[in-house]
Amino acid sequence: MKRVPVDLEMVADALTHSSPDYSSFLDIETGEVILVENSILNLVEELIGRDRLPEQDEPPDMGFVIEEKQLPQWQEQSLQDAYRVEMHIGGRIIRIPTGEPGYSWEDMAEFIETVQDSHLADRLRDAIDGRGAFSRFKRLVYDHPETAKEWNAFRETRQQERAAEWLESEGIIAVKKEG
Repeated sequence: MKRVPVDLEMVADALTHSSPDYSSFLDIETGEVILVENSILNLVEELIGRDRLPEQDEPPDMGFVIEEKQLPQWQEQSLQDAYRVEMHIGGRIIRIPTGEPGYSWEDMAEFIETVQDSHLADRLRDAIDGRGAFSRFKRLVYDHPETAKEWNAFRETRQQERAAEWLESEGIIAVKKEG
């Protein structure tokens, strides 16, 4: 197992949140979580494939890409991140998979078992039955501020546990990031 300084909360966020527009990656040397817009990733992949960008360790100057594709200057960092991903994917950079939707329901069901108020627990059990379960659960939980605090802490802990489990499945032990 490789020890990597990782922000477990960032890995948990990447595992939990999915978007068809973005992908998340982990640099297993630095522990950096890299979020890249898929269209930028595809553009960089295309430019490398057409020999418009050299294959090297460090990202080249992306000025010509910004000018040629008429991209805003602020996307230069995204282009560099996409380049690093393309050059090192499968090596020092690995894709972070997106979370499974079932986790939310499982988390809600397990949380309900920790709720001390039996009347509220019964109402929460009813709320998670059927379509729209997450919305009903959230409305009910957030009507009770103390329970909402407990739910947020429970959910965050569960997400970080899943992140640590995923990292271990990749042969990585997360160590606390300094700084």
